[in-house]
Amino acid sequence: MKKILAIALALVMIMSLAVFASAAETTLPDSNGTGWWVNHTEGIPVTEEGFTATFTATAHEGAVDNWHAPYIVLYGGSEAKVNGEGYNEYWVHRADNYGWAGGWGNFVNTSDMAAVNALGVTVEATFAAGCWDNWVADMKAGQECVVTAKLEGTNAVVSITVHGVTNTVTVPVDAANPIYLSLAGDTCTLTNIVVTTPDAPAEPVAVEDGKYVIACGDLTFAALAEDKGYGYPVAGSASALTDADYVTITNVADGQFTMQDCFGRYIYMKGSYNSFNVSAEMPTEGYLWVLEETEGGLMLKNVEKEKYLAYSEQYSSWGCYAEVTANFVLTVTAAEEPDINQPTGDAIFAVLAIFAASGMGLTAVVSKKR
Repeated sequence: MKKILAIALALVMIMSLAVFASAAETTLPDSNGTGWWVNHTEGIPVTEEGFTATFTATAHEGAVDNWHAPYIVLYGGSEAKVNGEGYNEYWVHRADNYGWAGGWGNFVNTSDMAAVNALGVTVEATFAAGCWDNWVADMKAGQECVVTAKLEGTNAVVSITVHGVTNTVTVPVDAANPIYLSLAGDTCTLTNIVVTTPDAPAEPVAVEDGKYVIACGDLTFAALAEDKGYGYPVAGSASALTDADYVTITNVADGQFTMQDCFGRYIYMKGSYNSFNVSAEMPTEGYLWVLEETEGGLMLKNVEKEKYLAYSEQYSSWGCYAEVTANFVLTVTAAEEPDINQPTGDAIFAVLAIFAASGMGLTAVVSKKR
């Protein structure tokens, strides 16, 4: 008995972009800072996924000092509001390269970095040439700004970039409670505030243990030669399958699995390379894989390296890539069953359809051999 799951064809033309990146955008109301500590935006949740906020900052006509510019407030609380219920201020940082912890009037600030570092806080600053030459006048003319924030373990990592000045601050926080970041300006108005957050990672698609053929049209993901320990596999043929065309999938946990070639070697990735390694022993890195539903369809992904298996027309071989270009053939979205040449035998087929960036239609077939 044979079962077919078909996936639709779609043209993939992605140039130098992370594979199938998707995100949500939220626009916040303008913030008119008529003075210090006036009119902060609502708190933006700081999570492990992180966010990026872009906006235009325009200092008021009466601005005279460098700090008449944007600033950020990092805090915890039961309310997404500066000075709201349960407010616990972690860090404030101004666009003009000055920040502090502990609240105004009783604070440790960046004029004493030894004291800042003693709190477990680190600050890195970079400056574009000439950024200070006409700072106030340039702020009055309006400047495009970028703020990012994310949780990394028990730290929040935040950055603010304004007029060629970038400050990145790592701050210990109580990650067990909600963390927020608010934007504001001192004698400065923030407009066109757009917050971009990545979509939550997709749940892995369940794959049964067994032997599979991974192919793109007639091009199969074939094993490296028995005397090779690493490389970019060349393609076999789906119309003339051999043992070299099969991989053995074994589930580990949470939708993650290992893949072994026809010689029983684990297929894994090493370091930052896009190539594959093989080993008879269980590797110590890059050996877990998932089948992930992306905007482009089902993709085989290396869990640790966060790279996707794809066939490269440019190099005529298989690789695993974090970024894709028009040279790569990719899988896409679900559709009706296509007319394909099915391998013979008692098998279950998961059919993935793709288009090469040239527009030439190809079909990727992942078949399970019982």
